[in-house]
Amino acid sequence: MNKSYSNLFNSSFWLLTIGVFCALILPQLVQDGMFLDGVFYASISKNLAHHLGTFWNLHYSQTFYSSLHEQPPLMFWLQGQFFGLFGDSIYVERIYSFLTAIITAFGINLIWKEIFRNNNDLKQHGWLPVLFWIIIPICFWSYINNLEECTMSLFDVFAIYFIIKAINKDKIIYLLLGGSFIFLASFTKGIQGLFPLIILSLRYFINKDISFKKSFIYSLIVLLIPTLLYLYFYSNPIIRESYHQYFHRRLVLTFGNNETTTFRFYLLLRLILELIPVLLITFISIILLRKKFPSKDYFTNHNKDILFFLLIGLSASLPLMITLEQRGFYLTTSFPYFAIAFAIIAAPFLSSQIKSVSPKIFKGIKAISITLLIGTLVITSMQIGTTKRDEEMLHDIYLIGKEIPPQTIISSDRDLFYDWKLQAYFQRLCNISLDEDSLRTYHLIEKQNPKTTAPANYSKINLSTLKYDIYKKQ
Repeated sequence: MNKSYSNLFNSSFWLLTIGVFCALILPQLVQDGMFLDGVFYASISKNLAHHLGTFWNLHYSQTFYSSLHEQPPLMFWLQGQFFGLFGDSIYVERIYSFLTAIITAFGINLIWKEIFRNNNDLKQHGWLPVLFWIIIPICFWSYINNLEECTMSLFDVFAIYFIIKAINKDKIIYLLLGGSFIFLASFTKGIQGLFPLIILSLRYFINKDISFKKSFIYSLIVLLIPTLLYLYFYSNPIIRESYHQYFHRRLVLTFGNNETTTFRFYLLLRLILELIPVLLITFISIILLRKKFPSKDYFTNHNKDILFFLLIGLSASLPLMITLEQRGFYLTTSFPYFAIAFAIIAAPFLSSQIKSVSPKIFKGIKAISITLLIGTLVITSMQIGTTKRDEEMLHDIYLIGKEIPPQTIISSDRDLFYDWKLQAYFQRLCNISLDEDSLRTYHLIEKQNPKTTAPANYSKINLSTLKYDIYKKQ
């Protein structure tokens, strides 16, 4: 293929991918309101930046999780650095989350270049797996909502990239880098991040491009850094105690009664549903372009790569079904590998098609992509200051936060105390904690709840709230 023609093609579709990437994430990302877990994580990260809690003893609120060990601390520390740099604006966690998406996309492109290191035409199509990855609904939703899986996914993508590069280059340094990123992934959200440890075994059984002996030795090298670091952790009494609490409070509970579904294969069904956009594009590409397929040997050469990445995706997703605590966004870590596998299938069909397409078409695609990107940025700027969810709750919290100083504990009834989103927003936006056990200087009630009334000797503070009333003790 003519080099200038190839560059025009790839630049057009990279622009399209960037436009889609931004359109799916940015407009909702900048709006106020966020999924509970994302608000929870941002609260802990912000607290850590303000020296409320420590790296090994995280802090959420004064009345709930004042000492938190339910998650490893790395993501909170990383996001806390952003709060230290940029302040407490709601856009801090959004900048962090968007940056993890960009870096993960970069890692997916690096993996693609390793797969097609000997095929200059397909090597340039790194936009395709990135596009397949970002159009998966729960994937871009996760980045909009500041989930831990986004950080863990970033580290796992680079772990797999360096391990594949180590196989191709036969250099131990890449194995050590792969092991380091596996550790970082597990240090973000625990054992879920360790799945790349299996890929050398998968590579041996599928590709047969390394011997069993080399596969075994390489696996030991990759395992070396996580093992040494966790052995050090266990030798330190402060860190050991933190991980003991993590084990009992989080892992035991996960395998105990912390159920979110009664259907064991919920995540498998959810995985299939989430992959429908990618499956449809791949299927349509094959059907429409099958007559222009460039080489019958392509799948002979790459069917092992397709199987390899499908199995990596399954190794990152199927083990999650061991417990009944199953949530759709847990699958986020597996999506890069499914995207790569299906992109390998679709790439030659699309590549063969471009040889007969006029450069004017690509210039048109580039123009559409630039328009999409500019339109997205305009719409995004218009969304700043708007709210996409929990509008009344946020409206009232902002008003109350202006009236009541930070680090205040507000009393409330049991229902409001166990409204986790209310707690999270109060903590994230105002550094205010809720309490149900005793009456405090300030007391919160819900306007439309006939079961709740203000305690004696409390007077209502006149604020133009929509959902809640706040009272002060006289």
